[in-house]
Amino acid sequence: MRKPMKTLTVKELRTILKSFPDSYKVYLSRDTEGNGFGTLEPKWSFAYNTDDKNLTLYPFDEYLDDEDISPKQSAKIDAELKAEQAERDRKKNESMESSTSSRTA
Repeated sequence: MRKPMKTLTVKELRTILKSFPDSYKVYLSRDTEGNGFGTLEPKWSFAYNTDDKNLTLYPFDEYLDDEDISPKQSAKIDAELKAEQAERDRKKNESMESSTSSRTA
């Protein structure tokens, strides 16, 4: 059996959560890259084992993506990406116009 990675204790998690407003929603990421998210349903998302003294959190709904949990942030990122692409396109067009005009001169 391999040695498990260190994980938070309930006490450590409480300490971290104290720094956030009570109104914040909590989601679980499906993986380390944030390729999907799950909600926590109080009735279904928690399992505990008193023998091993552990608490397991299970996502209730795993069909959420960035736009579902953070629409304002997603819109901001999309706008920034579009602006960056527009700037690259503008520079590319300027470069093409410059090379075309130098060939005709």
